[in-house]
Amino acid sequence: MHLSKVECLWKELREELEKMMKLRTTLALEEVERRKAQKEVGAAMEMAIQDFKSSKDMEDIKIAFAQEALLEEFQVCLGWITENFPDIDLDLLIDELGDKVGPSCADVEVAPIAYIAEVTSEVS
Repeated sequence: MHLSKVECLWKELREELEKMMKLRTTLALEEVERRKAQKEVGAAMEMAIQDFKSSKDMEDIKIAFAQEALLEEFQVCLGWITENFPDIDLDLLIDELGDKVGPSCADVEVAPIAYIAEVTSEVS
């Protein structure tokens, strides 16, 4: 009776070991599939990012940012000019609201903003 009980326990142990090995194999396969899926998702995300970077929407965002930055720099320059030269009439730089500003017909050279900043730092 003791021998049959030991044999029964060995049999149960082998069955449990087989189940454990099957579970480990299944887990390893799922891990491989998960990594493969992650790589595919990463590649798809990279492709989507590259498509967006070359899209019209991204170009519009860049243009809007550049316009906003230029307008902000223009406002800073106007503020500096009105602060340091209060007698200067700057109405020619400011059009009425809603009017589109086109290119000027006058042959006037405009100093770059970096040069204006350099000159202003020398004056200060």
